[in-house]
Amino acid sequence: MEVQVEIRRYLTSGVGAFTVTLGLGLVMTALIKLPYQEQVEKSERLVYEINPIVEDVAVIRNVNRPELKVVIPPPPAPVLSTRHVDVPIEDFVDFGKQIPPIGRPDIKLSTAQFSIDQVGGPVVRVPPIMPTRATRSGHCAMVFDVNANGITYNVRAASCTQQLFMAASIKSVQKWKYRASINNGHSAGFTGVKTTITFILNDDQGNKISE
Repeated sequence: MEVQVEIRRYLTSGVGAFTVTLGLGLVMTALIKLPYQEQVEKSERLVYEINPIVEDVAVIRNVNRPELKVVIPPPPAPVLSTRHVDVPIEDFVDFGKQIPPIGRPDIKLSTAQFSIDQVGGPVVRVPPIMPTRATRSGHCAMVFDVNANGITYNVRAASCTQQLFMAASIKSVQKWKYRASINNGHSAGFTGVKTTITFILNDDQGNKISE
């Protein structure tokens, strides 16, 4: 019983769908239908001429020669009068064939040892980084030593206006590079170098905030 109902439902749906599809097809056919117009082909008439007659064109020759014009050449350019000047001849001066004797200088060679002393100076100075917690400008007085290779060591802060500037100053000086000092021809370090690290903080208008 259920199978018959199912078959009947499928048949009803199929017939309805077929009817709707057919109706849409007929409507679209009616919309796009155009009236029939007979097209008449127009043939072009070709005209061929057999054995055409070619007329010769008379050539008119001009046998009269053009008259030659007499051209008078321009006069030559004027020649400036010049005066011949003899080259003066200088008398030859004879200094003689013999070269006067030249004495041989007496040069005494001697060995000497010398050395140039040189005081070391900074080659690379890395600027410090401003701490983010800083609210005003400040500075630190630094003391450090330099070895024979120009590397700083034993870096310490003698005094700082604010404690937060000390770490940034020490890290900056530790990256510095010095030219080694020359003493009696040998590289030598130096101790007790003093310098000041300054931190400048500006406001929104670009003015320096005092320490």
